[in-house]
Amino acid sequence: MPGAKRAAKTGLEIRRRAAQVNGLARVAECQPLTEDGPVWNYLVGQRKIAPEVLKWFDVREVTSKGQWVMVLPYFAVVADDEQVNILGKTATPEWLKFEALERVGGKKREWTSKGPEKALWGMQLAARSEFKDARAAVICEGEKDSPTWASYGCHKWGVLPVSVPFGEKWNSVAYSPSATPPAQFQVLP
Repeated sequence: MPGAKRAAKTGLEIRRRAAQVNGLARVAECQPLTEDGPVWNYLVGQRKIAPEVLKWFDVREVTSKGQWVMVLPYFAVVADDEQVNILGKTATPEWLKFEALERVGGKKREWTSKGPEKALWGMQLAARSEFKDARAAVICEGEKDSPTWASYGCHKWGVLPVSVPFGEKWNSVAYSPSATPPAQFQVLP
């Protein structure tokens, strides 16, 4: 069962990255989404994101200070000459973004693991067979918008859904891409 061992190792790496959170929360362990749990119900029930798509993005959950938190892993984009590891088998996230479900005073509470570089969330989907014919990308403002587009079948239109990591705050921080876009995409001015 080499595949099962690799999947378990990936889960362990995600838990280790989650434990690196700097001071904002002590995260003991992040895990796959619990069907009918609070994070699942929010994403599937309220946001109408397909469960299969949540697996493509490898969205996870954890509790922190008694609150449910979504864990959004950011994976590095591999160079054209590197072998692509399909998400959920051997890929390890570069960094994690956390978003608490509960909004205190109507404000979203989010934080990241140490030292995140700006990256587009969802670029790892370019390696999936569903997106092999993608020639365009839709860049969303928030992470939850990308899987919504995927749930509505944007891969059938040849479109890869990605998101900026900090929404409208993206422009307020100096841009430093972690990798060039995959070869099949053309960067438009």
